Amino acid sequence: MVDSKEWALEELEQANTIYEPYEVTNGLQLLYVICWFIEIAVISYAAFRFFSS
Repeated sequence: MVDSKEWALEELEQANTIYEPYEVTNGLQLLYVICWFIEIAVISYAAFRFFSS
């Protein structure tokens, strides 16, 4: 019988190798931040217009 701790460590190692993190450049990260800011601003404006009427 396989030790449960050993099995869990093997499963965790396998899970970590499946999803490799990808490199995000500074320009792309800045673009993501700008897009998130615009999305939050639009949603906030829409919610303000909806609840203030």
